[in-house]
Amino acid sequence: MKKVLAVAAMMLTMAGAASAQGGGGARRGSSPAQRDSTQFDRLLRGIPLNADRIAKAKVIITNARQAIDSLDARAPDYRAKLMLLTKKRNGDLRALLTSEFELKMFDTNVVLENGRGRSAP
Repeated sequence: MKKVLAVAAMMLTMAGAASAQGGGGARRGSSPAQRDSTQFDRLLRGIPLNADRIAKAKVIITNARQAIDSLDARAPDYRAKLMLLTKKRNGDLRALLTSEFELKMFDTNVVLENGRGRSAP
């Protein structure tokens, strides 16, 4: 009986730890539009954009997400392709920005986004 309780307690502890880690962030359970909105908010936080640049940025983010979603996550070159698509998306977004302030804010946001949810090697 004590073994059963000990095993049950251990399983509950492990389940709690697993759910606390989140597991997938914006991707799990979110619609494509929600994921695009999250990316927009994270990458362009604090950068003042007019309606034209907002529309262009949303198109860039949507196209990048669609390209990333079309990748086979089990392919051996998945990570390399993912990094290329992410670098292209960031370059295209960066090209929309005009002032030094906007570029610095974007670079800061990219660094924060790259560090999100990852532990140091």
